[in-house]
Amino acid sequence: EQDRARAFRVGGVAHLVKPVEEEGLKRAVTAHLATRGKFSEIRKLAQRTAPPPTPARAGGATTLRWDSLFQPSGFNRFKEQLIGRLQLAPDRAKSFTRLTPDTLYAGARELGLSCRKLGEAMAAFLDVPFVPRIDPQQVRLGVLPTPFCLSNQVLAVGDATAGLSFILTNPFRWEVLEVVRRAAGGDKRPEFSIAEPDAFEVFAAGQARP
Repeated sequence: EQDRARAFRVGGVAHLVKPVEEEGLKRAVTAHLATRGKFSEIRKLAQRTAPPPTPARAGGATTLRWDSLFQPSGFNRFKEQLIGRLQLAPDRAKSFTRLTPDTLYAGARELGLSCRKLGEAMAAFLDVPFVPRIDPQQVRLGVLPTPFCLSNQVLAVGDATAGLSFILTNPFRWEVLEVVRRAAGGDKRPEFSIAEPDAFEVFAAGQARP
């Protein structure tokens, strides 16, 4: 497990186990060569800071985007739902409503809400799994650039049986979610789970979590 985490940290796009088979090496090299253009596109896309306008239908009605829950209106609904569930006092509720996706975890901690509880609340709101621990064996190398993964706390995971999915710590950061959608391919909502930042940091550091 630590070997795979180490391969991720140094930016590896594949993890080969000795003795290395020729066919496996060829596949890894081919995959590596294919990542250059893809990673360049991802870097450009990650520089965007706002969601695109929702496409309009004839007559003025709007279509429902696959990521509508992650737009500002969805983020505001999440905060309102969580305020009601926690029964926050008016002054604390006002502080919570002012949080942005980038300040969500830090602001929640100041209000006494643990990162784990916040992650579980986001997962429940979006109806996706919450992952308490990241399994290094499930991490897919070469899908996303390591610097992007480290700075945005996102991982590609899965295997030939389960297919490609992603682990995010903050699904309300649109620019990250859009990169994930592109990496998954197609316009459908990618499969993903939520993990707390501590779980990501433990994985990235190559540590064993009890």
